[in-house]
Formats: sequence, structure tokens, C-alpha cells
Amino acid sequence: MNIRIIKIADCGKLTSPETTTLTYNIGADGSSNIHFRVTDNKTGGLFSPEWIALDAILDTVKDAPAAKPFSALIFDRLFTYRSANNAGFLVAALLAEGVLQRYKETKRMVIIGSPDTFLEELKSLMNSDTSLHDVIAARLEARKLKEVEREKALAKARQSQAKTSVDKPTKPNTKPTIK
Repeated sequence: MNIRIIKIADCGKLTSPETTTLTYNIGADGSSNIHFRVTDNKTGGLFSPEWIALDAILDTVKDAPAAKPFSALIFDRLFTYRSANNAGFLVAALLAEGVLQRYKETKRMVIIGSPDTFLEELKSLMNSDTSLHDVIAARLEARKLKEVEREKALAKARQSQAKTSVDKPTKPNTKPTIK
């Protein structure tokens, strides 16, 4: 899936929204569908940087009554790769964009925000030629290059080892033979 990154932003986690710790991307695919993904976490906690379609997010919460709160756990099923942080980090990005909003003074419960306002604000970016740097793709490419270099080094070491063993004289068989 080819997704053009139209916005890179930072936000805090659900439990500490005042401290900016997460970086996320908003992207648009060829059919102008919006997608979210988290790319960085400055503190502890693993996550999957996979793209999650806004349509899938909205489908997940569409049946929730406007004033009835829910937790990030309802988004777990949207992720292919499992991590306890995936859904919470996604919700933090959705809160930052106004797609969701906090329920009263709770840190973990949210309600539907203003997805239409969010989409309206994104129109100009979607209609522009904006295509920001894809840090995840760059990391994958760097990892592939490292693997290629590692394989080359291993092949060279094997070649050198094979040459060394061929150049060494072999010891004659000094064991007595029994007749």
C-alpha cells in the first residue's frame, strides 16, 4: 500500500498527555483515504508502526453512543502486529487531532470527537503535493543495507577461512597401521 505522508506531528501518551513523547504520521493513499501510524516513542514501550485507516477507526466507534465513553482497547483488533501499546498510542494521536476527545477528567476513557472537523482541516494537505519524509521506510532501507553489508562481510570471512585452510599443509597420518 503506497501512502503519501501529509502530516507529521507529536503528542503525549494517554497517561501523560502534557509530555510530548510520541510522533505520528497522517497519510493519504491513492484513493484519498486517511491513515494514521505512530513512528516514534521517546520513552519505553514497544509498538507497531503499521498504518491504520481512519475509516476502520470510525467504523469501530460508529455504534458507540456519542456520550458513552470507551477505552483504547476497542482498537486492538485493527492491528496485525500485537503490542499492548498499539491502541493506546493510536488513541493519543486521535486525541491530538480531535477525532476523539477525553471523557470528563479521565485519562484512559474517550468519546467520539470531531472527525468531520479533522477531515475538513486536512483537505488542503490532501489536495496539495505534500509528501513528507517516511522515517519508517528509511529505517527499513537502512536495516536492509546493514544486512547486505553483514552478508558480504560473512562471505569474505568464509572465503578467507577457506583459503587459509587450503594453504595450510596437512599433517601426515602418523597413526600406526595394524596388520
